[in-house]
Amino acid sequence: MNTLLAKAMSGLQFLLNRVRNLQETVAKFALSAQLDPIIDLVSTWQKMEFESWPALLDEVQA
Repeated sequence: MNTLLAKAMSGLQFLLNRVRNLQETVAKFALSAQLDPIIDLVSTWQKMEFESWPALLDEVQA
């Protein structure tokens, strides 16, 4: 994974976790409609990263 993309994804995951915590503690803070596309994007990136590990490990072992 590109270093810049990894940093951006890590930061985005951190922010999403903070917003989720805020939503749990402050009932008036409702952003789920705005967060759903971002959560979907992060999930897609995580899935791509997870699925690429076998090929990356094969390259290292070869």
